[in-house]
Amino acid sequence: MTEFKTVRVDLEKNDVKIIHKKHLNGGEIFVNGQIVPMVKAVVYDFPFINTREDIKKATLNLVVNEKSELLLND
Repeated sequence: MTEFKTVRVDLEKNDVKIIHKKHLNGGEIFVNGQIVPMVKAVVYDFPFINTREDIKKATLNLVVNEKSELLLND
C-alpha cells in the first residue's frame, strides 16, 4: 500500500503552478519548476482566498507519495 505525507509549501517563497486538465480528469502541479508526482490532495490553509495577495499569504498543503522529494525555498 502506498504511504503518503503532507508537504507544506510557502507560496511567498516558492513558485507554484497548478495546471487543471478537465479533459484528463486531473492536472499537474509544479513547484519551483519541478513536477510533483502522485498528488493525492491539495489544500490551502487560508480561510478566504479572494485576491492574488490572499494566495501569497497562504500555505499550500500537498498530500504526496512518501517517496516524493521536493526542493523548496524555505
